[in-house]
Amino acid sequence: MNVAHFVGGPSWCSRFMRRNRLSVRSRTTVGQKLLENWEEKVTNIHQFVSQRKEELAIQADRVFNTDKVPMSFDAPHSRIVDTTGAESIPVSTTGHEKTGFTVVLACSESRKKLKPMVIFKRKQCQKKTSPMVWLSTATTKDGWIEI
Repeated sequence: MNVAHFVGGPSWCSRFMRRNRLSVRSRTTVGQKLLENWEEKVTNIHQFVSQRKEELAIQADRVFNTDKVPMSFDAPHSRIVDTTGAESIPVSTTGHEKTGFTVVLACSESRKKLKPMVIFKRKQCQKKTSPMVWLSTATTKDGWIEI
């Protein structure tokens, strides 16, 4: 087409996309569905924990809620330009989106937060090259943990 030095602004881009039936789309994912009786299960676990705390005389700052969050070293883009109305949105990646680590977060009933715990999936500890100062390192069956 021999187009040289073309400059198009935001309004040109949006009209071009409209003319060609293109739109900025989010990557599609499949999420987990909640159980039908999830509210009952939440109520039951709250009652159980409250009873056990009273039985054992445990203080609120000694009861923690933890959650593991998987993190990836490669985070593919979540938005892509694709045809309007497309049912699935393919996203190209480097192939390392499954290579990652886990972060464990914990918060006490008295709203005290613990420092995040990072779990790397390796069999042995690497030399510490991180600028962060870690308190200790523990090995596990499937990897190693830095606390």
